[in-house]
Amino acid sequence: ITILGFSFKENISDIRNTRVIDIVRELQSFELNVQVFDPYVNKKDVEDEYGITIVEQDALQPADALILAVAHDMFVSDGWGFIQHFLNKDAIVYDIKSILPRDQVPKSVDLIRL
Repeated sequence: ITILGFSFKENISDIRNTRVIDIVRELQSFELNVQVFDPYVNKKDVEDEYGITIVEQDALQPADALILAVAHDMFVSDGWGFIQHFLNKDAIVYDIKSILPRDQVPKSVDLIRL
């Protein structure tokens, strides 16, 4: 499972009070492989505070599920064009912020919006 975004809110590096850690911990409790990418956060701070390794964008492995947890401009400006690069065929995308356009969902993706 890929999680895009870890910071407290969009386009900032602040990790204090991030609720994304709750998602990560819950998924890990089911022994699922979780990779987190956030270009804004300080990787060392995240590792020191939460024990989570932030993966570089070019090291992300395609996933069966992706959670768009923080709507950074980088993630949503190209919409599905950006997101699709990180998905296996027949993947599920959880769009927590309801940002991704529903009318452009790729055929092989199941979109769930909260």
